[in-house]
Amino acid sequence: MIRPNYHELNFPKGLNLDILSEYLSDTQMEDLIIQCRDLPRKERRIILPSKACTRKVFFHYVWRQVLAGQADWKKIRKGFKEFGSTLADVKASKCDVRNCYIQREREMIKELK
Repeated sequence: MIRPNYHELNFPKGLNLDILSEYLSDTQMEDLIIQCRDLPRKERRIILPSKACTRKVFFHYVWRQVLAGQADWKKIRKGFKEFGSTLADVKASKCDVRNCYIQREREMIKELK
């Protein structure tokens, strides 16, 4: 049987599989496609997060650490400075971080429904 490599196949451009293929090997891409090909379209869909979504999810994680007592706000601010950045550079204050946490919590409750 003829067995082409993933890169030899011409999938439709609209699927944007080229993005995944930059990070997965041919065999990983093949395994992923075979594993998911019988699922309905909605279950096969992969959407990468936007910058705003990534920011919100990161701030949710940070505030969850603060609430759990695993980190304190001063250490978090200092951690940003160690990377040559500040919370102001990413346009965030303590209130913004807390609000992102609250918003993400609401979204997670909706996702469960």
